[in-house]
Amino acid sequence: YEKFVDLEKVSMGDGVDVYHPQLKVNMSARIVEYTFNVLTNSYDKLVVGNVKTNFLENTENNVSNLINDAIDQLKNGGEISDLLNDIVDHQTDMITGQNGGYVLLDPKEAPSRILIMDTPDKNTARNVLQINNAGIGFSKTGINGTYETAWTLDGGFNASFITAGEIVGITIRGTTLISDGADYRTSIANGKMTWY
Repeated sequence: YEKFVDLEKVSMGDGVDVYHPQLKVNMSARIVEYTFNVLTNSYDKLVVGNVKTNFLENTENNVSNLINDAIDQLKNGGEISDLLNDIVDHQTDMITGQNGGYVLLDPKEAPSRILIMDTPDKNTARNVLQINNAGIGFSKTGINGTYETAWTLDGGFNASFITAGEIVGITIRGTTLISDGADYRTSIANGKMTWY
């Protein structure tokens, strides 16, 4: 955050955007303290509060970029194992690189769920990971919001992106299945298989 001193004018509580190059994540923070030098008409010191990021949105965007990079790598002769290792490294960085966040056992008297949130107040939290006796879910719209990504104990699993080295199953349902190779593409849709 050493480059904040280059800012022209900030006040206590102002929001500033921060780019964390190691995590490749945009974050926002608030100015909580500053020292202004009246002789040089500049800031000698700026202190930001807890950095907050839209973790789920950034993760989704980064995973999307990672998948696109992986497809490009495969088209250029890359190995699938290398791509999976890159994805695992990225996910590890995202999960272990987070600072801040708030954990709440709810309700306080007889907890039935664990909430991990982007604010200390469950009523204002937007990005929430909830764990309870029915499963684990991720919401971008608060504790009562839609849990678009979830894994429930009845076996349901819903996610926007799934990365796997191998998937074994009896039935795969969908409208289109696309396989890209170095010199070909196969599409299975509407009962027809097409090679390009």
